[in-house]
Amino acid sequence: MGQNFGQEVDCNIPPAFDGINVNCCANPTCKNFLVAVKLSVKDKNYSLTGKGASRSIKCRSCGKHYNLKSNRAIAEEVQRLNKTQVLAHIAAQDGTSCSNSSCANFGIKIVDFPHHYRKIGFTPAGNQRYQCQSCGKRFTFGSRKRISHPQTKRNENSMLFKMLCNKSVGQRLTEITELSQPTIYRKIDMFYERVVEFMARREAKLPSLDIDWLRLSVDRQFYNVNWTSRKDQRNVVLSAIASGDRQSGYIFGMDVDYDPSINLAEVQDSVEFKKDLNLPPYLRNFARIWTDHDYDQNVANKPNMGAIADSLMDQMIAQQIDIPLALPEIEKLLEEYCFKNGLELSAQSSDTKLPTNGALIHLEYTMYAHFIKLRKLLNNVNRLAFYLDYESGIDRALLTAFPDWVDNGRLTALYVSADKTLGTHKRQALDAVTKRKLEQMVKKGEARDLLEAAIITTMDYIDKPIQLRKNRKDIWYSIPIHRVFEANKYVCFITDTSDWKAEWKAARAVDASLRTTDSFFNLARRRLSSLERPILGRANNGALWDGYSPYDPHQVEKMIQILRCYYNYVLPSKRDGMTPAQRIGLAKGAVEIRKILYPRLS
Repeated sequence: MGQNFGQEVDCNIPPAFDGINVNCCANPTCKNFLVAVKLSVKDKNYSLTGKGASRSIKCRSCGKHYNLKSNRAIAEEVQRLNKTQVLAHIAAQDGTSCSNSSCANFGIKIVDFPHHYRKIGFTPAGNQRYQCQSCGKRFTFGSRKRISHPQTKRNENSMLFKMLCNKSVGQRLTEITELSQPTIYRKIDMFYERVVEFMARREAKLPSLDIDWLRLSVDRQFYNVNWTSRKDQRNVVLSAIASGDRQSGYIFGMDVDYDPSINLAEVQDSVEFKKDLNLPPYLRNFARIWTDHDYDQNVANKPNMGAIADSLMDQMIAQQIDIPLALPEIEKLLEEYCFKNGLELSAQSSDTKLPTNGALIHLEYTMYAHFIKLRKLLNNVNRLAFYLDYESGIDRALLTAFPDWVDNGRLTALYVSADKTLGTHKRQALDAVTKRKLEQMVKKGEARDLLEAAIITTMDYIDKPIQLRKNRKDIWYSIPIHRVFEANKYVCFITDTSDWKAEWKAARAVDASLRTTDSFFNLARRRLSSLERPILGRANNGALWDGYSPYDPHQVEKMIQILRCYYNYVLPSKRDGMTPAQRIGLAKGAVEIRKILYPRLS
């Protein structure tokens, strides 16, 4: 890191890794914005505060605190989100390129760059054998081992793919298709591998597209995994973070905080893990994964959501308000309570547990990796606007992934919050009032159209900041434009808008919305039976169990990616007959499922 001779080095600060360093000030208005903390003890820009797991850096300029993070863990998570292992497995089966993920020729196909490989004879079946010129790995071209799964009845695979994306469930699938459950799960594995490869191939074209502006909604969703033992009836809870383009509807990511390739028992038996126990989290070898030690240390400090829910229900009883029974309504109450009281609504609590297979990833590392992956995909876009649901550290994750975009004005970011406790009838009433007011403004000639009327109305509020959250200094603005999908909306500008005109701020505030990701989340609940919300009950100490929920956490990741591909590339909209991939420029029309499952190898 370029330390001078004789300069004392602070070993408690995580070093940069693979070009990543998020340990810096993330305040866009500060002179130390994105200036990395130095490894030297004497750093004029930052001071170290706290001890152990709560160790943080304090910016000497703006006074903000930032918890230290492991840059190495973020780099590891970026590699996982790139699905390198899955793509290597597919390359090995199809024989189209070198399958060594550490090789320079990884993913470079023979048909496109034949000079990167040399022929080394044929198999007994007559298939050409090749050797990679870079790493020496040998493979068979066009062996067609995975061209279908099994070899026959491809039309049934396409139908099964559609059925999975239309809420068909396990035993009913067996009844309709006459396929055994193990066969169906093998096919799901194949579908997952194929959609990952297909979407990676298509999204690799994004940097070459001429895109002027994208407005991305960013949010996350939780998923329950059933318990597998009556002796421990706690759920495994996963979360997925997604970004959705407001104009095209294209969904990026849906990245789940779960790694199926890790054996947690082996990790916790390793010498490295035993060394980790004596280190703060940000300096550990296994910093990104939840271990039993992490769970015991951290979950006890989380607010008890069950107790908060009981308290809220008692208040509703005292006020003679109907108590909601459906889990979505209770989650909305909890989110609203935590948001206004400065608490973090965490998926992990004493009522949840770690998965038996694979490993749960600390959500913040998945979040950092999600934005870094987006940066690589969207590097050629001229301007980006991010509309974020309020999550702890999400602003820092975004801004450190796009370091130079803020300074040159290419990136704008806002928090968006709406009242999730309002019932449908109240939201419809507010929406109707808003429409009538805007239409009257257009009729009187005060605005040319409804959008301009909305901006003019918002301008009266954009210079009246309010405090929306307790114990926080965030500056929020009330937006008087109510929609059925987003009523009582508030926004908070993350990036600097001190030189913006009121009209510009009002226009961005009106446009800011989480609707794109929320719509996809609702679609996932409706179309994937395994992700449907369970009904909350007081039996079993509040544990949640649903007959359709998966028992294997990896099934959540598989089904989400299958649906993301189906939604982005296959399912045309009733509004314009186009898919999100068409609108953004990644497809010429709706893609046939057979072309996703059985790509041409040459």
